[in-house]
Amino acid sequence: MCNIGQLDNKVRKSVLNIHSLNISEFEVVDIRELDEMPRLPNDLCNYKSWPLSKFNLHLNKIDPNKKYLFFCQAGVRTLHLIKKLHKLGITNTYSLDGGIFAFQHLLGN
Repeated sequence: MCNIGQLDNKVRKSVLNIHSLNISEFEVVDIRELDEMPRLPNDLCNYKSWPLSKFNLHLNKIDPNKKYLFFCQAGVRTLHLIKKLHKLGITNTYSLDGGIFAFQHLLGN
């Protein structure tokens, strides 16, 4: 498991709290597998689904001129993904702290 305290500063700054961001500034991407629940209403943030198991198929879709906010169930998988992407030089990517649970809390579910 990844502990945020063990991350380097660049990756740590890429972990965002849902209450401190303007979600409309991001391309929002769910990296959970297709069978994972709960799903978000797509009209909430018009998110994309790029399952982590097939993420390499989507690497070429990352536009360097856009910011990407990735979320998973609780935020752990996105931490690992962001770390890998930063090593590849893809630094316009962010992890949603708390994952889908943060969205649920925001929605009051």
